[in-house]
Amino acid sequence: MGRTFWVLLAALFVNRLCGMVGPFLPVWLHVERGLDEAAVGLVLTASGAVGLLAAPLGGWAADRLGRRPAILGGFALQALSLALLPGAPALALGAALAFRGFAHDLSRPAVTAAITDVTGPARRARAFGLFRVAVNLGFGLGTLLAGWLAAHGFGLLFALEAAVTALTGLALARLLPETRPAEAAAGGQVTTGPTAGRGLGEGGARAPVGALLAVLLAALVVTTVAAQLMTTLPLSVARRGAGDATLLYGRLLALNAVVCVVGQFPITRLLERTRPTTALALGALLYAAGYGLVGRSVEPLPLGLAVLLLTLGEVAFYPTVATAVAALAPAATRGRWFGAMSLAFGLGHVLAPLLGTTALVRWGDAALWGLAPLVGCAAALALLAVGRHPVWAESEPAAAAAPTRRAVAAP
Repeated sequence: MGRTFWVLLAALFVNRLCGMVGPFLPVWLHVERGLDEAAVGLVLTASGAVGLLAAPLGGWAADRLGRRPAILGGFALQALSLALLPGAPALALGAALAFRGFAHDLSRPAVTAAITDVTGPARRARAFGLFRVAVNLGFGLGTLLAGWLAAHGFGLLFALEAAVTALTGLALARLLPETRPAEAAAGGQVTTGPTAGRGLGEGGARAPVGALLAVLLAALVVTTVAAQLMTTLPLSVARRGAGDATLLYGRLLALNAVVCVVGQFPITRLLERTRPTTALALGALLYAAGYGLVGRSVEPLPLGLAVLLLTLGEVAFYPTVATAVAALAPAATRGRWFGAMSLAFGLGHVLAPLLGTTALVRWGDAALWGLAPLVGCAAALALLAVGRHPVWAESEPAAAAAPTRRAVAAP
């Protein structure tokens, strides 16, 4: 992994470390802007829905304009949105929030495509594992700092995140080269190589659309299940009277963050020679087991074990989705496929509270924590079935480790 990869990783870490506004937006809207709880939920849902539009547009920009312009443009719009939001008049507040949500997600497909561009197949799973560690560690440390700053005024949160985002963008403008492969810049003209014509991303002209869509559908389904950790789990714990539910839930989130950071490297190394669909199925099964345990008890020890299983599912599933898309998507449309991946994740997070709270209110805890494991198991079985397609044999790490001719060398 060369210099460009570490520049991107450092920028993402700093961006997440100072990404303080997001977790405190509900409090800011309620306390500072005077919105009631229902209105807060409405405007945040609407801004999240608008943010979904950024993923396909950002992927298109990464392919057509280049990774560097898409990333720098995303950072610039993000800084601008943060500068405008605190002073937005009441009538324009919803639009300002939607602009922030759009700007926040715009550069994600380009970042993921750039990481793919500069890492070879043999190291790609490890690269995406490092990516998740940087994001989780930055976010975890940032929320601690954000709590202290918020106590001294929400204006500090907006000012600091806007300033750091702008400075990070300026640093990337100086340090980040264009990483888009030559065949992508030429509109999809593919060079020759061992994988040419096989539909693989490492030089293949044709995308195995069915396999890619199956991965994205699994990402949507599993994300809808996975996001119950942040939506219905705290409601369920409080509903069943688990002592100080707020304190317990805070400890469970802390456990999730610690396991994400500590467990990502060993899990990635363990799975990096496994067929992607097998690793994805394992992640879905771990989610199923974790939520099944949630349904059994709300005592601290069983809930802690449940969150441990859920987090192991997280570190197995999410880097592997990116690795699978990177292995199959042709260089000419890589950004757009990563945009579709971001869209699947975002849509899962939009559907999760809607479906989860509906199940909880209408049918109760037993139904919710009975349905979630069934959905996880169904997704795992579907992934194992999809994994029998010959295209996955072409993308196995052992095969990918063989040298291939690239259109341009990784910077």
